[in-house]
Amino acid sequence: MRECSGDVEIYNKASDQLSEADKAIIEKRYSDANKLLNEGLEAIGNRYFQDDIVDDTGMKLTLADLEEEGGKASVAAGIRRGVLSTRLEIFKKMLNCD
Repeated sequence: MRECSGDVEIYNKASDQLSEADKAIIEKRYSDANKLLNEGLEAIGNRYFQDDIVDDTGMKLTLADLEEEGGKASVAAGIRRGVLSTRLEIFKKMLNCD
């Protein structure tokens, strides 16, 4: 049995930020959405990472940065949302706290 209450709190925080970002995207507040998504990604950090997973999400985040710098905040938010969602799914599977 492993202790993971801190990891669960981090998962919940990042999940809440994803939900808030979804609301911002619906309301076309893309700058706010990108901020929330970046905060969620920072919260998770590399806790989702496993050796047996090929992770190309770093490249996607670089693309999101370029899109945002190019004035396409909505595209950047869409990319970041996908990355955070994927990382949350992996992180959730890792949270075996029995």
